[in-house]
Amino acid sequence: MGMRRIDFFCFMAALFFVISGVFRTVLFGRNVKTTKSDWTLLKAMDGTYLKQEWKEIDGLLEFLRVAHGLVHVLAWCITTTVLFRAAWIQSSKGTKNVGLHASIAFLGAAIAVVEMIVRLISHGSAMALQFMATDFNMENWYEIDGLAQGQQDEIGWKVLEVLTTAGKGMLLWVDTIEYFLLATILVLLFVSTKGQASPLSTSWSCFGLGIAFLCILDIVAEILRFTSWNTFVQLSFWISTANRIVFFPNWILWLGVQLAAVPNAAMKQDSVVNMQDDELE
Repeated sequence: MGMRRIDFFCFMAALFFVISGVFRTVLFGRNVKTTKSDWTLLKAMDGTYLKQEWKEIDGLLEFLRVAHGLVHVLAWCITTTVLFRAAWIQSSKGTKNVGLHASIAFLGAAIAVVEMIVRLISHGSAMALQFMATDFNMENWYEIDGLAQGQQDEIGWKVLEVLTTAGKGMLLWVDTIEYFLLATILVLLFVSTKGQASPLSTSWSCFGLGIAFLCILDIVAEILRFTSWNTFVQLSFWISTANRIVFFPNWILWLGVQLAAVPNAAMKQDSVVNMQDDELE
């Protein structure tokens, strides 16, 4: 793209997606709880192990997790405004294929809203659970027969872990929804640029179609992770990382170059029309 001018909002969206992808890469496979993970003890709901986990939280990783969510939501909010503009231009200011281009704008807004709600729920519940772990009584809730003198039932820690696991389960398919909606947007933009004379490049829309194909592969990998968790979680992670850090930001920057050039093209077109009107007079 050389030294061409890039739309400011496209540049910021691409930058935030790269930062979000880097944060996600750093956080992948890491637990904010510093205790060494033991799947056997976790499945057994061992109270002593769970207590140690909740008492040892890595503050830096927790900060990065919140920062990642915030940056990712900002990236999608800015991208939504960019998609609205692209759809408006493609629809010739709301006069051509209105349903197709309104769908592009609506789906972009849907991704931003879903991401915002999900991050608010996720971070809010995590903060509440950590507050309970530090300030609430989690040791002895009931008088249980068979406990030795001074022994604790540690039911509170087990309840915290159950709530955390259930919360993660509710958020399990959020990325899948995001990739599905993004793939749909990219396909619709491809159809839009191919089906009419377009101010946006068909090469750019073909590049977006390739990204849509990667999104579909990512969705398939996320579905198949229940057959072989480690294999398909790794595959899904690297596909989505390539999309978030490399391909999708470059797609947005390419769009930014075109959006920055559209006002100049419109001014030239208006000047030609004015000259023709002057000649007719």
